Amino acid sequence: MTKELYNEAIVYLYKEWGNCYAPLVIRACCRVAEESWNKMTISEFLDKCIACGGNWGAMLLTGIKKCFPVVYDAIPENMGHNAFFCLGYVLHLCGVDFGEE
Repeated sequence: MTKELYNEAIVYLYKEWGNCYAPLVIRACCRVAEESWNKMTISEFLDKCIACGGNWGAMLLTGIKKCFPVVYDAIPENMGHNAFFCLGYVLHLCGVDFGEE
């Protein structure tokens, strides 16, 4: 992940989730990324998700819960109107590789 993307993710999560939840989620993501010796591709991550009738946010949450339970526990129950984008940034911060395979 580039420094620009990292900073963009941090700023966005603070904007959407505020000073209460953003730091908790960011710390959990960084802990997961540091501990993970084998980075996961987005395809590998999506294979761990459960389809939720077209609700992509809920689908991503099932994968986060399975792969990164500490991060899942830190995510606010009310994720706001831009939840899907927040979850994308969370995956980036966890070290999920969105590059082409």
